[in-house]
Amino acid sequence: MEKKGLSGIVVSLLLILLALVAVGIIWVLINGFIKKGTEDVSLGKLTVNIAINKEATRFGSGGVSVTVARTSGAGNLSGIKFVFTNGTKEYSVLREETLGELGNNIYQISLANDLTGKVQKITAIPVLKVGNKVSYGRSDEQDFSSVSVCGDGLVEYSRLEQCDDGNTNN
Repeated sequence: MEKKGLSGIVVSLLLILLALVAVGIIWVLINGFIKKGTEDVSLGKLTVNIAINKEATRFGSGGVSVTVARTSGAGNLSGIKFVFTNGTKEYSVLREETLGELGNNIYQISLANDLTGKVQKITAIPVLKVGNKVSYGRSDEQDFSSVSVCGDGLVEYSRLEQCDDGNTNN
């Protein structure tokens, strides 16, 4: 009778050992997925904010001058992607330049011929690099569909305001 009692204990120990091995295997698999998924999580893309200075935007023949300001935020900004839209077409440009916290920069961008003088919206998207991965921060979009551009490239905002002396060629 002692052999039956002893074999029950051995079976119980083997079941417990088997359960521990199964839990260990499952933990290794789940831990790998968790670590791989958290590599993409970064507060940097949530804290990098940029803004287009609409008043300082200048349109010229074949291009546009866009002033971008960065607010405070600890993210590692590696560039800015600009998207220009005229309602039907879109043109994007990536500028791989850093812009420090609270910094300003003027970006001179040549536009595609079919967008020149017809830009309705400009969007600036911060580009962040974490290791080998690229992510994007919160974008800023400015609407230029209701403004007129004078011949000297200055943007006029009021419908009542006219370009300089009323002549759209200067």
